[in-house]
Amino acid sequence: MKRCSMVTLVVTVFGLFGAHDDVYARVVTGDFNDDGKVDFHDLFLFADAFGKSDAAYDLEPDGIVDIMDFLVFAVNFGATAEPETRIVFESDRNGDYEIYAMEPDGTELVRLTNDPAVDRFPDWSPNGTKVVFDSDRDGNVEVYAARADGTNAVRLTNNSGQDRFPDWSADGTKIVFESNRAGNFDIYVMDADGANLVNLSNSPGDDRFPAWSPDGTKIAFASDREDNFDIYVMDVDGANPTNLSNNPKRDSLPAWSPDGTKIAFETERDGLPEVYIMEADGENPTNLTNHAARDGYPVWSPDGKKIAFHTKRDDNWEIYVVDADGANLTNLTNHEGRDSTPGW
Repeated sequence: MKRCSMVTLVVTVFGLFGAHDDVYARVVTGDFNDDGKVDFHDLFLFADAFGKSDAAYDLEPDGIVDIMDFLVFAVNFGATAEPETRIVFESDRNGDYEIYAMEPDGTELVRLTNDPAVDRFPDWSPNGTKVVFDSDRDGNVEVYAARADGTNAVRLTNNSGQDRFPDWSADGTKIVFESNRAGNFDIYVMDADGANLVNLSNSPGDDRFPAWSPDGTKIAFASDREDNFDIYVMDVDGANPTNLSNNPKRDSLPAWSPDGTKIAFETERDGLPEVYIMEADGENPTNLTNHAARDGYPVWSPDGKKIAFHTKRDDNWEIYVVDADGANLTNLTNHEGRDSTPGW
């Protein structure tokens, strides 16, 4: 009876206000199952919580899930989350490493996490509803996922080794990450809820910094399996690992362009780390940053026109952005704290 009465009420309310399918937000109020939209699945979840003191559904916080909360839910019914265009990054500007987000021009800075532990290496989910990162808030470095506003952080891994550097699959159903739970660092994959863990690389060397291709068929990573860190690519099941960069200097931190045709990466082939771009098959490596300071950790903008990276060229780690051809360099953070490891 509860569900039926709630459905009747939603029809009545929508008759007054209309279904707001043109409402967009990075975190959609009423998206209780975190699938990027407010729909009848969320309605049934809300109906089960009606009359209870469940904070997750208490949208007008007063200690009880009631008609006022339902009105908020009804207004947002039909809303969908828009893809994230903000840059997410780590910073110690408030004393410890936390996750922050800002607009692509560096404005509207928002702190997403607030925990005395170290939160690092953030990455947006493809639909913009979640952020994944690693944290030692439970005493060991594990992979966590939270809503895009930083709330409802959930630990996805639970192991005595270090689980780090998570990256989403293009469809948002899986997360790839590095872990030394077997002794050396290997590339692992799991479902987005932490289930079905698989070691993909299983190499005697260290395999690190995984990055899922936009079409979902490949994973790029860095490995020292041939005694020096190079950029490799493998199938999503771990098969056919191929050395793309094959350079005597250290190459690491690969990042796919949104169209999958290029890979940006960090390299020490010119001395201090620089950001390079190469074709997805490893051909035509080109120095993008070309500066005497340390530049690295590249990430592409969603439209593929720009690359953000961190750099120490101002004697402090900052987030910069540059056009994909190296033009129009801009310091986005410009803060005395350490700002690094951007995600976009």
